[in-house]
Amino acid sequence: IGNIPTGLPLPRWPELSFSALSTLGVSVVTMSLIGFTESISIAQAIAVKTRSKVNPNRELLGQGLANLFGSFFQSYP
Repeated sequence: IGNIPTGLPLPRWPELSFSALSTLGVSVVTMSLIGFTESISIAQAIAVKTRSKVNPNRELLGQGLANLFGSFFQSYP
């Protein structure tokens, strides 16, 4: 397996290039839609049990900010 680094990764700018974006474009959109659908489904199921409201716009904003912040630490989407 090799060595496992200790500690947390240091923040760094993600490597962005046009070739990477064009290669991953469809996959990124698909993963984003699946992730949002999954999280909004879970939120709605919990909202039904707790009799609360779900705002899909706020859910999308929160998920987007979490993914944006996580991209600096090489997190999983």
